[in-house]
Amino acid sequence: MLKKSEILVIVAVSAIVILLYALFDPQKYSFFPKCLFYSITGLKCPGCGLQRAFHQLLNGHISAAFHYNAMIMGAIPYLGLGFVLEYFKPKSTFFDKLRLALYHGKAIWVLVTLILTFWLLRDIYPEFL
Repeated sequence: MLKKSEILVIVAVSAIVILLYALFDPQKYSFFPKCLFYSITGLKCPGCGLQRAFHQLLNGHISAAFHYNAMIMGAIPYLGLGFVLEYFKPKSTFFDKLRLALYHGKAIWVLVTLILTFWLLRDIYPEFL
């Protein structure tokens, strides 16, 4: 379990990062990191566009966020649920089964398959995603 001071640091750093992404468009400012894979190969990785998509989401532009990286639209609720289930650990057979079904075993392979499929489709058919 995290100490109270560690939680405060995580919250403060997260708030600063969120504020930076909300106020500054990564497409216009050079202090945001660039994708090394894209700069070397010219191909998009599964994470390409996440910074721009995050900026758009924070500014209420959902369709623009989807345009930059469609995978973020499913990843945010999935990661949020995972955080709630892991950190708050609700005591219920239902939540235990949900945690096992979505975050362990075969679910990991399903996620890897989805990410690899997204990666291939966005480079083979750029108009697709």
